[in-house]
Amino acid sequence: MTPETTITLLPTFAVLDHGYLQLVESWGSDRRIIEAARIHLPVGRYTRMRASANLRNWLGFLTLRTDPAAQWEIRQFAHAVAAVIEQLFPRTYELYISGGE
Repeated sequence: MTPETTITLLPTFAVLDHGYLQLVESWGSDRRIIEAARIHLPVGRYTRMRASANLRNWLGFLTLRTDPAAQWEIRQFAHAVAAVIEQLFPRTYELYISGGE
């Protein structure tokens, strides 16, 4: 983004930021509501991520992030991670799903 483009977009960003703050103030301090309100901010439009961990950590990630209480977006990512783990480590994934029985 060029400096000129940034200057052009500043009023739009200010409007979005003001709207976000109004939503947060009117809806209270519930973390889920605050996260949902962020979707309209420019950062919420596209995210790129790189991560690395060992298999044990990825299984811990799945335990936390496939929980119904987790945000919908992170659950979708967790299901994609689960599919990769199932493909690369089928026996481990089978034991993970069965609870280690």
